[in-house]
Amino acid sequence: MAPGPALPVVLPGPVELVLAIAGYAPPPSLATLSRANSLFRAIAEECLYPRVVLDQHNFTQGFCWCRTMMASTRLALKVHSLVFDLHVMLESDATKALLAEELVRALRVCRDLTRLEVGYNFCDIPSTLGEFLGGGCPLRLTHLHLNSWEHITDLDAVWIEQAEITSLVIPCYEEHPDLGAVNLLPLTHIYAPLRAILPSDKTSWRLVHAVVSTIIPEEDEDPALPSFVSLGSYAATLTVLAVETHGPPGLTIYALLCLIADSLPNLTTLSYDETMGDGEERADGAI
Repeated sequence: MAPGPALPVVLPGPVELVLAIAGYAPPPSLATLSRANSLFRAIAEECLYPRVVLDQHNFTQGFCWCRTMMASTRLALKVHSLVFDLHVMLESDATKALLAEELVRALRVCRDLTRLEVGYNFCDIPSTLGEFLGGGCPLRLTHLHLNSWEHITDLDAVWIEQAEITSLVIPCYEEHPDLGAVNLLPLTHIYAPLRAILPSDKTSWRLVHAVVSTIIPEEDEDPALPSFVSLGSYAATLTVLAVETHGPPGLTIYALLCLIADSLPNLTTLSYDETMGDGEERADGAI
């Protein structure tokens, strides 16, 4: 028997409602849905591609995504946010370098990308990503999270080219991050070491939301309280603050809150996270 005419696809509600429901589906389910027919493929693509997270423990996922973007400008233009953080440590340096090069080629066609996070595995390849984000980059990012700046040879070129960044992560573990022209950015959100916060009169920042970390020296019997003087210069705009301390216990919640309250009277949200060494115990009254 010859097959009959294809039946029209009837959605169980308005397209907007179906898109909203599909937005809660896990990516594997959306991938399956996309193979049903052209309409469901279009719906799945609208959910899968705008916010891409690549964080698996293999390089295949990275190569596959990069080559898909290079093969389809239509799909590449749907990508607005990308997390590229593949957790693979055993692959050869040559494989990592090849994938980093393919990542840059893929980013060139994702011209509507505004949010980018790249894990350490791909930030430690000299020049590749830093040169791309500098002069002549086709992207205009508003959010940037690179897990390392160590191998970027010209940071100022990045900040001058990406002059619209409002949300920035400054690597916490690099001893002396070279901020360079980052003070020219119109930052409203920042994640940085407390010591890297520049006074407001030296920047174009208008910080609203900050996550800061600080290290308490272990050799001090009476650990010194961190200084919030530079952060306090944003008291007029800063409303949300998260503080991370690393080192031995000893800071009392009262002392820390008094310090923050004096410096930042307009806070509406405050969170605190304390990381201690192995085997250490909190003293009475400590956070």
